[in-house]
Amino acid sequence: MGEKVQYPSNTTWRMIAGLLCRTRRCWLKFSLWSILIAALLCVFVYHLTQLPTPRVYVTKPSVLNSVYSFKRNEELVKNADKFWWFGHIWNHYQPHLSQNKENIIELMRQNYEFAEKHMLLSRTNSYAVAPHHSGVYPIHQPLYDAWAEVWGVMVTSTEEYPHLRPDYMRRGFVHNDVKVLPRQLCNLYTKTYKYEHFATGKEGIREMAEGGYVFEVLMNTPVSIFMTHISNYGNDRLALFLFEHTINFIQKWTNLQLVTEPPLKLAEIYFNLFPSEKLPVWTSPCDDHRHLDIWMGDKNCSQLPNFLIVGPQKTGSTALASFLGHHPLLVANKDNPVTFEEVQFFSDDQNYQKGIEWYMSNFQYPKTNQLLFEKSATYFTYSMAPFRAATLLPEAKIIILLHDPVIRAYSWYQHMRAHSDPIALENSFLSVLQADSSIANTALVGLKKHCLEPGIYHLHIQRWLEYYNRHQVHFVDGTRVITDPVKVLHDIQVFLKVTDLMDYSQYIKFSKTKGFYCFTMKNEKQKCLGPGKGRHYPGMSSEARSLLVNYYKPHNQRLANLLHELKVPLPEWLTAKS
Repeated sequence: MGEKVQYPSNTTWRMIAGLLCRTRRCWLKFSLWSILIAALLCVFVYHLTQLPTPRVYVTKPSVLNSVYSFKRNEELVKNADKFWWFGHIWNHYQPHLSQNKENIIELMRQNYEFAEKHMLLSRTNSYAVAPHHSGVYPIHQPLYDAWAEVWGVMVTSTEEYPHLRPDYMRRGFVHNDVKVLPRQLCNLYTKTYKYEHFATGKEGIREMAEGGYVFEVLMNTPVSIFMTHISNYGNDRLALFLFEHTINFIQKWTNLQLVTEPPLKLAEIYFNLFPSEKLPVWTSPCDDHRHLDIWMGDKNCSQLPNFLIVGPQKTGSTALASFLGHHPLLVANKDNPVTFEEVQFFSDDQNYQKGIEWYMSNFQYPKTNQLLFEKSATYFTYSMAPFRAATLLPEAKIIILLHDPVIRAYSWYQHMRAHSDPIALENSFLSVLQADSSIANTALVGLKKHCLEPGIYHLHIQRWLEYYNRHQVHFVDGTRVITDPVKVLHDIQVFLKVTDLMDYSQYIKFSKTKGFYCFTMKNEKQKCLGPGKGRHYPGMSSEARSLLVNYYKPHNQRLANLLHELKVPLPEWLTAKS
């Protein structure tokens, strides 16, 4: 790999960079503006021993309105073997403007037919870009479907993930098996085709190359792709000037070794370096005006939830969500055929991979003053959930339930028995708690973990507070959901600033048959939770209870200290133990 470079931060970097640039052999004297964009993919790993092959988009030659224009394009096709070619979209159409996949496919097929007619298919590969980054990010699923069907696209690039600025924070991700690589700006545009068009002239371009912006981008981004327009290669050939000076400067003043690789290889290198980036992190399009410009016109962020009930499991979260859902201004998500009343978007990687459009499809469009919400009890303990939620829903409010962890652990064990879990059926609760992780089977250790870890409340709360401020988080005593739900629901309405407070005392009544509170409908019929809730089961053994009390004692003390710092009243069950 060559000698490594030591930077002032004492961080050793291995530099791998990709450039969409041009070579002095490319012969492009034409100016097709946005119609044909000549570009080159380079990866800097070793010293360049030969100049790499440039890339050209296959797109509609709509400016062929003169013999001269036609001859320029004819000359380009005549020298097809001097280029790598890849598909664009006919007439520079932005795919996010169409919800119809077939319309995008039809346009792409015109590109394909153009390439086929001029025998360019043998020079194409599985790389493509979309006009103005449309549909790449924020993701527009019909674009990815069309890419797969027409071109078999496996690699693309964009400047928009997660945001255009800051440039050194751009990242890659994988969606529908398409590897999306980060692309960088070089500050050369369609109208900067002569030195005089650049704000600071020729010397300004030189400064970008020799220690300035473009050089800094390459230093700060281990893998970079630049893209410029064909007008930057004709005229005064600004792109050639910029990248030749950048490469010369790097070779003269650093120990970095430079080489070029085609798109698939570049993507392989990138995700070998950054495997954790394969799963994207979804941001809200409404927080970035550039993203709004390339997002489907009939979408808006009002379909994203205003608050989340994050659990944990077996603390009364289902009952709480059910009661809240009877308020005309509090609208829960639609039932999910797989996860039932829970969406589990932020805690299930398969669901999360489906993207924000799938997430939004779980909610209806709210009416005036309505607040959308969802309850997914797996969010509380899943390590990535707070970060994912805050990235997409930074202004959301969070509701956390705290129930006696001793009772919660036993309830989870009984929950698993009721669902015929073989490990729970074959082992007593005490055996589960006493399982030695070094010798017990994986399933038994897993059950023990799910019984115990959610009840270490202070650890999970601190993780949520890393991403949401104290005033966005409301704590609910799980015991009071059972004993005094009306007061709990009133406090939550105040926390949410609901415009029309509902007097739940008129609707929530204790059911002697069920043994817990139920919602009373207008026809006086009670609507209670299903048979899976409020189960009756044998009491916990004194030995198991003693083990749990001792296990949670230090954790409960840390929880009490944390809640005191947050100026949150202690739950009744915690007050009794403190």
